Amino acid sequence: MPPTTTLWPLERHTEAKHRVLKRYLQAWLPIVANVRGDEMWLVDGFAGPGEYKLGEPGSPIHMLDAYVDHKDRSNIDAKKRLRFVFIERDEQRFRHLG
Repeated sequence: MPPTTTLWPLERHTEAKHRVLKRYLQAWLPIVANVRGDEMWLVDGFAGPGEYKLGEPGSPIHMLDAYVDHKDRSNIDAKKRLRFVFIERDEQRFRHLG
């Protein structure tokens, strides 16, 4: 059942999903940077509020961190302009994210 509040406790399976997401982006950002074109779009279709009840980061923050903290960021920046899109249907969560 989806949460009914703006912020909710981070669950263990979601924490595991975030680890996979960050590792995935760490691996694929430099690979996709070598694909033709000058932009790379990263989209989170269920962004949520960006954090959990105790302040733990949500998937949008993990996505941004994967890029900002990437060891090859300067090389990625030289090849692509990154565009992040965070989609959230719930208005309160969207406001909290922004």
